[in-house]
Amino acid sequence: MTTTSKLGCEIVREHFGEAIAQTFSILVHHGHLTLADLLVETKLPYKDLRTHLLVLLQQNLVVASTEGGGDQSKQATQYRYEANLDMVLLRLRFSRFSTHIQEKFGEGAQLLFEELLEHGRLTADQCVQQAMATSSKSGSGTVYGEDKKNELICFLVDMIKHRYVIRIKQENQPKPVVAGATASSTTASTDKSKPKRKRKSDTAPLPKQARVDNNIPIELRLLQGSLGLEGEKGDAEEGEGLVGVLDVESVLKFDEEANKRRILDDRDTLWGVNVDKFNQDFRNKAIVDFVTEKVNLVAGKLVETILQLTAAYQKTKNDETTIPVPVDRILAAVNQVPKATEQMTRDSLCNYLDLLCHQTPQIVNRLSDINGGSYVVCLGTVASFIKQKSLEAIVLEKFGVMSCRIFRLLLQHHQLEQKQIADFAMLPIKECRERLFQMLKANILSLQEIPKSADRAPSRTIYLWKVQLGAVNDQIVQEMFKTMWNIKKRRQHEFHSAEDLVHTFTTKPDTLTEAQKRQLKQLQEIVNRLDKAMLQLDQTMIVLRDF
Repeated sequence: MTTTSKLGCEIVREHFGEAIAQTFSILVHHGHLTLADLLVETKLPYKDLRTHLLVLLQQNLVVASTEGGGDQSKQATQYRYEANLDMVLLRLRFSRFSTHIQEKFGEGAQLLFEELLEHGRLTADQCVQQAMATSSKSGSGTVYGEDKKNELICFLVDMIKHRYVIRIKQENQPKPVVAGATASSTTASTDKSKPKRKRKSDTAPLPKQARVDNNIPIELRLLQGSLGLEGEKGDAEEGEGLVGVLDVESVLKFDEEANKRRILDDRDTLWGVNVDKFNQDFRNKAIVDFVTEKVNLVAGKLVETILQLTAAYQKTKNDETTIPVPVDRILAAVNQVPKATEQMTRDSLCNYLDLLCHQTPQIVNRLSDINGGSYVVCLGTVASFIKQKSLEAIVLEKFGVMSCRIFRLLLQHHQLEQKQIADFAMLPIKECRERLFQMLKANILSLQEIPKSADRAPSRTIYLWKVQLGAVNDQIVQEMFKTMWNIKKRRQHEFHSAEDLVHTFTTKPDTLTEAQKRQLKQLQEIVNRLDKAMLQLDQTMIVLRDF
């Protein structure tokens, strides 16, 4: 079992107990298993195993898939279960997600969001009821009773609109019908034997209100369809990325009361956390911080404005660019910022955008000249550069300044011989060779042999050193997972060593002596340092793994 798998099993054990962790460990080790296979492997009673699977499915830690069955198949439908390690590892980031929601929406939204984190998936009504019960039990902060239930519903609607909370896809459920879909197109995939009846709606062109812009995320389109919203009339003009038939602003501006009633009355839809949305926000914030540090605060605000204007159109964290934004739209958004000391002119804005277009790496790209031009933020280019700089910082910390210089030289020149590296880095050949083989041993560098003759004699072979950035990134990520595993084991060891002291503190705190209080304070400091190290590792993990 790899270190990543061990870490995942340890997280499940901490959160759900030893019994469920054993079931999850078997799924990690064996892969896809049916219920019958799990009964054999775990040797558990059927009732206990069923409970374990229900907990793991509820928390999105196990994925169920079907095989066999169907209308034309005589074979019974079988479910296979597979461990979702990525979701388990993301549980280390739940506190970061919760803090982000609090900063963006407030305390009430954080309360709702933490209920979704704790229960995995809930209906809207269950989420609100659980949040109300938790706030009344906690005794601290705002108590949300029946008189403030409306506030919680508004918070939930806001998180759904901004895609921090999304629908959980359920197995064996009909696909949702989006704007423009017909009944015949839905039933054709499920029953091919039925004859198709031609309808006017199948051939008639869609009205402008029913057209859908593919740049808009599916969650907003489904939300609009469920609320009966209509898009803006008029076709999109070429070169204006934020002007289209269906604008996200028209989706976000709707009757709040009608929306709340529809969401609460829906007892079949389960809601959960959208991890990709958080990764997009973390990536965007890193890009803004990078631009602010590299250029200045004004340039950082401009990039942040473009990212906010296009946030609803960003589909995944792997988007290479944002959608085009006209200059006039950027100028209007920049001058609408509260607490602005002075208004930015159009000429000043264009100068800043041109400056960002000529940076290394390229931060902003100009796509068209219509109405002053449209600009996009180069998300992929900047994110890759930030990732590369993080790797360079790790190499610097682990191997020293001279080794980091060699690493950067190879990134710049792609591949070099040993003598060339020594000349460019201004290092003695012996020291250069030692550093090269030290990084080769750590899988940071790779060595390629190019023989000049068929006998592959070392004297007639060219040795080229190079950096495979993807392999280096994977290697460092695995080392970081191993470090996280070690931190967790060290934390367990510290608590186990002071088990009697902790028990005394929880049961009879008044009987502690001064020496025991000092020992308890020392234990708390050690645990805090370990937790802080875990958070710092996770921050770097976001850059290397999720950008």
